[in-house]
Amino acid sequence: MASSPVPQNLIQLSPDHPNFQREWQREPRRRLKDVSSHGNNWGFTIVRTTYTGDFQTALDTLRRYVELECYADLRYTSTPDAPLDPEPNRELFRRFHTDVIADAATLDGASMDDVRARFRAWAAQQGGASETTTNPRFRACIVVDAEVLQALLLAPPPPALDDASADVPLDAIWVKVVDAAPAAAEMAPPYAGWLRVSVLELARFWAAFIYQEMHELYEMDEDEEVPVYGG
Repeated sequence: MASSPVPQNLIQLSPDHPNFQREWQREPRRRLKDVSSHGNNWGFTIVRTTYTGDFQTALDTLRRYVELECYADLRYTSTPDAPLDPEPNRELFRRFHTDVIADAATLDGASMDDVRARFRAWAAQQGGASETTTNPRFRACIVVDAEVLQALLLAPPPPALDDASADVPLDAIWVKVVDAAPAAAEMAPPYAGWLRVSVLELARFWAAFIYQEMHELYEMDEDEEVPVYGG
């Protein structure tokens, strides 16, 4: 896990920079600014509640799609005379980190409430109680249950980072994120303390979650009637 300070030249640009107008407000740079003030890394702890299937392959797929999000502005921007600097994209992905909480004896088939309790205990041990921090790493966790595992294992290989012709729908691959706030367990439907987040929006969700509560960030998927991140 990268814990060294984020290089300031990736966050703050001099107006003398040759490509200042296009570079200074890029999304990867804004994300890195948030990362620099929240432990110098970003991501969510994963809690496993299923112990069949190839978890490592699913985790690798998740990471490849997160990398795709980190490079999104390069994939869809083409200006040969003033190309964007890829270093902020590389640094943003390098700072992505996931811890994994796994215990088949106590977590296999665990409910969302059980996951929340286990994660809160883990966060407290790390010195990041969810009610006293704005760091998303300690305020929510990803749950890999049978449904999420299957979604990741069935996901097609992501396109190359420089392939702008391949369009991946945001809702094609997703994970479940559990709100660790104490009040989350008492929330009434349709928000029941968790939501779906596209793996192509994890960085965006992470940044939004710094400034808002999770129950302020969802909308309902009318087809499946589940709460989803509405970023």
